Amino acid sequence: MINNIFFLGNLHFFFPEKKKGRKGQSHILMHAFAVAFSLIMIWIIASSMNSMIDDHREFVGKKEILQVCDIMKTAAEKIMVPQEYVSRSNTTLGSISIAMPEKIGGTNYRTRFVNDTLIIETTGTPTINDTCIMGFNATFRGGTNGGRTSVVYTRYSDGTDEIRVTNV
Repeated sequence: MINNIFFLGNLHFFFPEKKKGRKGQSHILMHAFAVAFSLIMIWIIASSMNSMIDDHREFVGKKEILQVCDIMKTAAEKIMVPQEYVSRSNTTLGSISIAMPEKIGGTNYRTRFVNDTLIIETTGTPTINDTCIMGFNATFRGGTNGGRTSVVYTRYSDGTDEIRVTNV
């Protein structure tokens, strides 16, 4: 027995292994559970980040839609010159070329008129829609997808006014 004390290969006689409470469970099964739990955690974190990104895009998109609305109103206001004179022919009274944002909230968008209401809607995810009333006594036509945009003010021979918005 004295010889076994100094011989390191037989230390398990002095320090026997303790039996663990896992009867019949394999170490591979425990590793599989650990990997599965890790994958679930990664999926939860990734979906949370995507949700936060979409919420941020929607928040920023709403603010940028208000800016697009203000740009369009300002452009119409700059070219709307009240005149009592009505020409015998259709007359272009003013035009302006403006630089609209290319994207809203990181996605493409389009604007269009319904009566005197400007509808601004994104075409990507998340979908953001808003309307803005122009507030001018004119017929509004056309729309834009961003970029260089032309706004033209025309008075017709019957006295009606039209504001046309097109991409340049």
